[in-house]
Amino acid sequence: MISENDTPLTIDPQNFAKLVVADLNFKADENPQAISKRALIQYLSAYYLADQFNQYETEIFQKDGASTYPSYADIKELMNKTKWY
Repeated sequence: MISENDTPLTIDPQNFAKLVVADLNFKADENPQAISKRALIQYLSAYYLADQFNQYETEIFQKDGASTYPSYADIKELMNKTKWY
């Protein structure tokens, strides 16, 4: 029987990035170009973060034939190592 821990979790980078950008708050008097730049940076950051996470998941599941899900601490460590700039 296959449990949910036997398959890697994947995040759709495009949908994740869209959700992140949709949740941004902007000031009404903010420069439109500044808003666009900020939204683009957030979109790309979220997209590549999801992609990095998916790669990490794939590596974990291919490592030594293991099929165990990483701990929360492992995932948190990966997120803390991610460069945002």
